Amino acid sequence: NETIEKRVAERFAQSGLEHGDMRFTCPVFVPGEASVSLPSGTVLPLQPLHPTVFRPGNFSATDFEAPLIYLGRGCEADLQAVAGVDLAGCVAVLEFTGADNWQRLLRFGVKGFLFLANEGSTRADAEGKIYGTEVGVPRFFVPLDATVTLRQAVTAAAERSTVPGHFRAQASRWENRTLRDLWVLIPGAEDDLARDVVVITAPWMPTVSFLPWRRAPRTA
Repeated sequence: NETIEKRVAERFAQSGLEHGDMRFTCPVFVPGEASVSLPSGTVLPLQPLHPTVFRPGNFSATDFEAPLIYLGRGCEADLQAVAGVDLAGCVAVLEFTGADNWQRLLRFGVKGFLFLANEGSTRADAEGKIYGTEVGVPRFFVPLDATVTLRQAVTAAAERSTVPGHFRAQASRWENRTLRDLWVLIPGAEDDLARDVVVITAPWMPTVSFLPWRRAPRTA
């Protein structure tokens, strides 16, 4: 969002037209740094997912060991493939294309979730990772450049057994920051339109606009 804001601000400024901004204070989600280390010593970065309502999905500890278990897309066939494996306390590794299937795994006492980036992901897959409650479930996105390494590590385990993982995950938090909505005025070029002005704005869509009781307007 900040990258897009900078690009839009530069374009408005280069237009030579009257432009400016409206500043406001808003809660901003600040993700904590996180990573998982594999038995080979490889350290892979993890990106905290959206906290949904307000509570971030933080682990209860910032430095700990937990077994990794690959559960594919979280469908019935994937669960059958790990029949007999105790999932309690495990961190589930899932394909991002599994929509909201991960939610059915909560009843097994799974400690958290790592979602593998996939170029075939859809918007529905992304929306499936968001839920409208205050329950803080640790959920992390594995970037594309780290996905292949992690997928190979967890799928190579004999009979879909677990793989040791060492997690370091700083807590994500909320922080009040000053943001700005950008605007530019485009006056009419024709004589009969000289007093008419088109206003183009580039408003932020704050995180709180995703709350179930507040639907943000569609903006270009």
